[in-house]
Amino acid sequence: MNIEYKVYKQKHKGSGGYVNGQTIVLLLLVTSSITVPVGFFFYMPDPALKQWDKEDKRLKKSGIAKKDRPIKPERDSAYPTKTEIALGLLKDLNSSHKYITQ
Repeated sequence: MNIEYKVYKQKHKGSGGYVNGQTIVLLLLVTSSITVPVGFFFYMPDPALKQWDKEDKRLKKSGIAKKDRPIKPERDSAYPTKTEIALGLLKDLNSSHKYITQ
C-alpha cells in the first residue's frame, strides 16, 4: 500500500515553511437532517506546470520580457484541476444514483 499517494510540497501558513501533504476533493450530499460524503478524489498539481510557473516567476522578477520567456506548457490530463475532479465526481454520482435529485 502506497501511503504517500499524491503527496506534494505545500506551503504551511502557520509556520511559513513547507510540508508534504495531500489535497482531497470531497463531494458531500447535504440534506436538512444529515450530511454524507459520497465521493472523494486526491488532487495533485501538474508538476510540469508547477515547474514552469516557478521558472516564469523567477524570470519575470529578473526582468525578462514575456516574449523571451518559455511558453506555458499544455496541461497533462493525468493531473486534472479541482474543478474537473468535482465535475467528474458529480457525473459519477449522477450515473450511479439516478434517484438523487435536487
